Amino acid sequence: MYKVDSFALFNSNSNKTIYYGKANKDTIFEAASLTKIIFCYLVIELSQDKLYEFSLDTPLIIYRKKYNVTFKDYNDKSFELICARHILSHCSGLENWSNKDILPMYFTPGEKFMYSGEGYQYLQEIICAITKKDIEALLNEYIFKPLNMRNSFIKYNEVVREKLINCYDQDLKICDNRSIENPNVAYSLYTTITDYKKFVSKCLLCENQINKEMYKKVILVDTIDNMWWDLGLANINDKYYWQWGDNGCFKNFLWIDKATNSFVLFFSNSYNGLDLISDLLNLENKYKSVIKIIK
Repeated sequence: MYKVDSFALFNSNSNKTIYYGKANKDTIFEAASLTKIIFCYLVIELSQDKLYEFSLDTPLIIYRKKYNVTFKDYNDKSFELICARHILSHCSGLENWSNKDILPMYFTPGEKFMYSGEGYQYLQEIICAITKKDIEALLNEYIFKPLNMRNSFIKYNEVVREKLINCYDQDLKICDNRSIENPNVAYSLYTTITDYKKFVSKCLLCENQINKEMYKKVILVDTIDNMWWDLGLANINDKYYWQWGDNGCFKNFLWIDKATNSFVLFFSNSYNGLDLISDLLNLENKYKSVIKIIK
């Protein structure tokens, strides 16, 4: 019915993972935009680390000039108002991917919601300059090693080559897997459902100073469902938090229920994967604003 080759689905209420097709506990998927949540957690952690003079609310242009960060040029002064909080909540004024040498600004930062992967890439450059470490080293130090996420990588390597599952288009025809060798915190995480659920359960569901910051409303997205975007996650009525991943033929989804402190995590290797998970969670009938964004 859904034309999905393989998937892995974890529901913390049952504490069980369902594997379909070729997927198993060691299968690596492209996490796509679920990468953003991990990067967001890292950024907040760094903002609370006394080793670095970094604030979520300081205009990034200050760091850009101080550390001579090379990134795309701009010709709109409102660009200089962008701070990390704007980028992590998708209200920076930058579009998703501009493919332009001079970055256009679509509104004053903080004015409204506009999903932007390129904003995350800009913040990645700033963070690496401040810490004097590349993003791979930072993620290993702060996230992957402490959580024992042994099969998680921000760029393609030999382990990924061996364990990455093939992906399939809408007609279940096999696609060529990409080799993402330039790490990008907007989409390039390779991981397993086994690893990623460690991150969710140990970082996003446990009360700590980092996720207290993450779960603060920043920008209104949709009035119908009272959906906001916090830092790294969408927020519905301060109860449900979510993010989706879409790298073409890798489609993923994270749904957190804070009232019950539970979550559903879904990784698939197929173009039609989001149709399957949206039906399983009954999103079409319950939260049309979610469907509007992910479709």
